[in-house]
Amino acid sequence: MKTARGIKPKAAARGSSEKPQLFSDLVWIWEAFHYLNSVRPLGFSGPLPIPASEVLAYCTLKGVRSDEDLDDLLLLLPLLDRRWLSHHYEEDAKRKKKEADKKQKR
Repeated sequence: MKTARGIKPKAAARGSSEKPQLFSDLVWIWEAFHYLNSVRPLGFSGPLPIPASEVLAYCTLKGVRSDEDLDDLLLLLPLLDRRWLSHHYEEDAKRKKKEADKKQKR
């Protein structure tokens, strides 16, 4: 069963040990995200969202020319980016709390 998010519902369930299966037509978007994630800007408090200018530069380098592909990338990449940033900052907050708790116990 295909969903709008491109993964099988069972694999998407929280706590599932099964890895999500990415549909083949979305692999290029996943690869674009991985590349752009590696060149994202950093601010004083950590990683920042991937700028649209970087997405457009990536499209130029990779030869993404069709309006449909560009629309897909500009729709899906920010969703992946927001989820990645949310996860990053949640984990960072947990780490900082753990460190603060350790300092309090001393």
